[in-house]
Amino acid sequence: MTFLVGPARWGVAAPYAAAGLPVVAVAADADKGGLPEPSVGGVLEIINTVGSNFPLGGWAGFGATLAGGSVLGYLHLKQKFDLGKSGPTTNGKNAARVGFANPKELRKWLSEGALRERAGTLRPSLEGEKRRSISPHEVGLHLGTDLLYKKGLFVACEDIVLMYAPPRSGKSAQYGNAVIDAAGACVVTSTRGDLYEHTHKLRREHNRPVWVFNAGVSGVENTLRWNLVEGCEDPVVALRRAGYILAASANGEAMENASFWEGHSFMVLSCYLMAAGIKGYDLTRVRAWVTDSTNREPLEILEGHPHIVPAGWARGLGQMRNAPEKTRDSVYLTLVRSFEFMSLPQVMDIVSPRPGQQKFDVQDFLRSRGTLYLMGRDQQYGSVAPLFTALVGEIYEAAYLEADNSPGGRMDPYVRFVLDEAAVICPLPLHKWSADAGGRNIQLLVSVQSPSQLRERWGHNGAQTIMNNSVRVALGGLSI
Repeated sequence: MTFLVGPARWGVAAPYAAAGLPVVAVAADADKGGLPEPSVGGVLEIINTVGSNFPLGGWAGFGATLAGGSVLGYLHLKQKFDLGKSGPTTNGKNAARVGFANPKELRKWLSEGALRERAGTLRPSLEGEKRRSISPHEVGLHLGTDLLYKKGLFVACEDIVLMYAPPRSGKSAQYGNAVIDAAGACVVTSTRGDLYEHTHKLRREHNRPVWVFNAGVSGVENTLRWNLVEGCEDPVVALRRAGYILAASANGEAMENASFWEGHSFMVLSCYLMAAGIKGYDLTRVRAWVTDSTNREPLEILEGHPHIVPAGWARGLGQMRNAPEKTRDSVYLTLVRSFEFMSLPQVMDIVSPRPGQQKFDVQDFLRSRGTLYLMGRDQQYGSVAPLFTALVGEIYEAAYLEADNSPGGRMDPYVRFVLDEAAVICPLPLHKWSADAGGRNIQLLVSVQSPSQLRERWGHNGAQTIMNNSVRVALGGLSI
């Protein structure tokens, strides 16, 4: 199903970069009418065609409005700003014949009314509320406004959204609205500070806490302290966090294949995290062990606590110490690479909270409907991706468990993950998450630069799984 849409809304505090012109491709299930689904190539072709039909005068007026300075509150750009007669010259009837959704389809699947009708199911706490009194943002996300029929387009809070967003395509404008409007807790990853600058003041309203995990983006102060090792005395927690750290280092087919979860590096790191958790250490001690394969301390800790250490853990770690040199070196090289972020002084400070410093608490974050901004640069060496992945993964796991214990098996309100540049700074196992996150009201908004980047990170099958489970939004390269 294809829609020609305008920007959802402009943000607050300062104008965003050019919004672009998104075209939305929504996968339609066979039992929902079997609507044809355009390819990304077809979507991009439509974008180019539409772009060539915008006269310069229309865009000039559009740009002048955006450059007009700060805007306090919401600016419903498409609804309150008239593009005028110089709007798209594409004939509405012809557009419908070449694959655009008609008004009936829009009302049925993506209208505000259709979203409100499902409010009680999407959020059990809203059952019995008058539908007209429910803001659509309480149960979903505003994608934009259809330019052919002038109708707002919405997706539910259970829908996964995958955005193809090349540079300077209006991604910040789209995601800024998603952050501001999130009814529950919101997790935001980015390589820049603009999303934080444009949204954090509104997210702080109603005493909602805002946390910043800044590992290298200038101009924004870090406020977060998190001891990744805390809780790892529980072997389940140690296994989970070791898996997320190593998953951030996997690419392509390796991400699809579960073998790395079962490999020697995973076993050693799980043992190290549990040993550090037992002794109350932080990640600096784990890094010291990782960089010195002859250090016996973690093995001695495990051997000294047989009542809490699962059978076989200490023995397995001991066997690795006596493994052939080539095998041992390969394992520790993988671990050293995964801990390169610990060479950054600002990261060392973040993961080693001092006594008296407030530490990030995942459960409190979810309960208080807080906002967490994670900012880091895309870099080949010293990437914070393993650390980001571990923390975001921990929040996801906590939300997943809370949903399982909530009415309807859903987070209420929903929690929203806005994952900008997901393939490079926070490469989570989205091929697994996208299968059932939405049904628990854990909404994933995932941004990658192209389908090829998706395949490079998650492999062919993993990328296809993510695409199949998502509402796909392709932002055109139009700029003002």
